[in-house]
This record gives sequence, structure tokens and C-alpha cells, in this order.
Amino acid sequence: MSPYRSKKELPAVRFPLRTPPLYLVAFWLMSAFTALAVGFLLFGLGSGAPPFIIFITVSLLVFVIASWATTEPYRVGGIRGELVIEGDALSVPGARRGEVIRLPLAGLAFQRAPMHVRFSLLGGALPVGTWQRGEVIVLRSGATSRTLSTLTSKDPLFADKLMSVLSERTIPAPELDKLTAIMAEASRLFASGELRTRVSAVDAQPAEDAELERRIDDALRSEKE
Repeated sequence: MSPYRSKKELPAVRFPLRTPPLYLVAFWLMSAFTALAVGFLLFGLGSGAPPFIIFITVSLLVFVIASWATTEPYRVGGIRGELVIEGDALSVPGARRGEVIRLPLAGLAFQRAPMHVRFSLLGGALPVGTWQRGEVIVLRSGATSRTLSTLTSKDPLFADKLMSVLSERTIPAPELDKLTAIMAEASRLFASGELRTRVSAVDAQPAEDAELERRIDDALRSEKE
């Protein structure tokens, strides 16, 4: 059994998450603004309102949509949920209700970075200031990813604890690629009958083990070249 497989026996780790109350209020307001903007737009188009009214309404609608798109790290679908690390995978709630993102621990990439929020007026022409609002944690496996703000957890040490658990339970991508290549070459050699092995490691021939090692090393060296 490989070291990675034995990690399935470790207990599950759970991190409670929720949409921050302040952002929850902001999301409700944005929903109200969306309905208001759509109503004004339909009314303006139907009643022949001046172009500037339609422009303002469309601008408000674009602002609301952009706000929804940029606040996904702060949103937890269903308001509350859990990030669970169990067995060989990690499950985390998405930004929309009912959405659960499952990421395998093998080859999982993760990083953390400070989250800075910039405030400005007049469309960015007049900067007001920049504030740090927690950190963001990026979890990525292949084409699937989830970006999560530390503000979704009440625990101030959430990022430290999560990074610690992930560091213990994941295989870095380069090591995973090497392990996959070794296993593939070993399977090919066994299937082709080029090497004969016995089930018991005690009875295995040292010469065959050395030959297998040499062939695997040659295969890995040729891939690098």
C-alpha cells in the first residue's frame, strides 16, 4: 500500500463556513437593486423615457451583475455549509445554493494571499483608499477551482489550520506525475512478460528488482529528455 493510500484512514476534518453577515445584507440589497433596475429598464423602454434614464438604469444593472461576479469568494451557497476533507477528496460549498465542489487531494494545488479592497469615486478617477479584508484561499484541481475568503469562517486561524491539514494530506503535482509514470511503466513491464515477479516480496529475485528499477529509471530519463 502506498503512503498516499494509507491517508484514507485519517479522520475527516470539517470547517464550518457561512456567508459573512455584512455581505449577506449587501447581497440582499443587490438583489433589490437588480429587480429595481430591470423594472426601470422595462418601464423606460415601454414609455419612451429619455436616453439618459435608460443609460443610468443599464449602468446600475451592469454594476449589480459585476458585483455578484466579484463577490463569489464571500458567498456560501445556502448561507451556511462545511468544507470537509475526508478520504482522498475535499468537498467545499460553491457560491450558489446546492452547489458542492469536490476536489481530489491527489495533485491538489492550494495557496493563500491577502485580500485587498480598493475604494474609489467617479469611476475610479478619485481613489479613496485600500483596505485588507482577510485573505483568499485558492483551491484548484485541473480545470476545477474554488476561491474562498477567510471571512467565511468565524475562526481567525481558519487559513492556518486548513493549510496545515492540506499540507499533510496531499501529494504535490510533480510527485504525483512521477508516481503515475512509475506505476504505468511497471504495469507495462508486468503485462508484457518482460519481468517475472512473485507475490511475496520475500521471495522476489533481487536481480529482477534491480532490472525493474533500471528500466523505470530509463523510462523517466527518456521522458525528461
